[in-house]
Amino acid sequence: MILYLVIIVVAMTITATLNILFNPLYHDKWWLYIIFTVALTVIAVLIDAVVAIVIRKMPEKYFQKDKGIFRTTDKEMKFYNFLRVQKWKDHVPELGSFTGFHKNHVASPFDNEYIGRFILEARYGIAIHFYSVPASFLLILLDWRMYTGQSNIWLTIALPVAIINAILIVLPAFVLKHNLPRLLRIYNNNIELQKRKAEREAKKKAKEEAAARAKLVNGVIETIKGKFEDYIDSNEEWKDKIQKSLEDCYDRKGTGTNYTVNLYHTYKEENVIDEVIEEFHEEIFIDHYEWKSTNIEIYLPCDLDFKLPLDIDFRLKKEDCHRILEECNYILARYLFKKGFRAKAMPINEFYSDKHHKSEAAGVGTYMITEKYEAYLSISV
Repeated sequence: MILYLVIIVVAMTITATLNILFNPLYHDKWWLYIIFTVALTVIAVLIDAVVAIVIRKMPEKYFQKDKGIFRTTDKEMKFYNFLRVQKWKDHVPELGSFTGFHKNHVASPFDNEYIGRFILEARYGIAIHFYSVPASFLLILLDWRMYTGQSNIWLTIALPVAIINAILIVLPAFVLKHNLPRLLRIYNNNIELQKRKAEREAKKKAKEEAAARAKLVNGVIETIKGKFEDYIDSNEEWKDKIQKSLEDCYDRKGTGTNYTVNLYHTYKEENVIDEVIEEFHEEIFIDHYEWKSTNIEIYLPCDLDFKLPLDIDFRLKKEDCHRILEECNYILARYLFKKGFRAKAMPINEFYSDKHHKSEAAGVGTYMITEKYEAYLSISV
């Protein structure tokens, strides 16, 4: 700021001195040149202030996009580098105290709210400084006697003051335009960093949730396996039923066949909210349901059926039911192998339904949803 004041005072002194020495218009009233020089300099500053006030009153939406005078082209950047803006930019006055936001350095490079405000203030500054340049030359029009050819003050004082003012006012715009690409890169890099951070946190959260759920599901599966093994062991007559079934199918021993093992996953949902929304000027009722309870039923060949109501605080997913059916199928295969059969658990064949089946017995606003899965046991003697 001191440098600018020194330049202004020196320029005023030179302008007034040259007019006193070489301008014959007021040779007998030389002090008028000093008054004109000071007055026109003050008016130039007032014009700059008016331009700044008008532009600052404009809505922010006109300064949000990187276009027009706010875009720094490659040619402009080469020009600013040629002028060595990086070397002298710190000597250009920064008037952030008038707006409450200083632009002489980036205080919080990782705060995008701050960087966004920085970019906005820089664009306001660019507009103010660039539009102040042509406004400076309005000083020439103030010499009203030039229209009658009776004065040359417009040429000897007004024009030099306007030129000096334009040079001093455009330099901060050069600095701001030189810095804008860097600010935009910082802003975009911060967005990318925030995106990556959010992705990492989401993956971490998903991993933690998956691990917690896997722990719960494993506990449920171990419970089902234990009860299922106890149930199979307590039905010794099932060996005879399987033996008879094989004999009835083929009328001879040693012949194998495939048996279907079905798992039905049934859970109950109850209506917890009735929401009314308006769409296309019509009221639409939306029911929100919440999981309440679940049940597992496994149907085996030869009338051996296993049912287990589950008291858990979450609903099983399709992949959970697959694991349960797969484990039960292997338990059956091991059981039959111990009993003298050649049994092999086959891959799961799924039949999945996502339709809601309303059960009258379930109560008003309650739905029973059933998902069916199949697997096969290849059994032979």
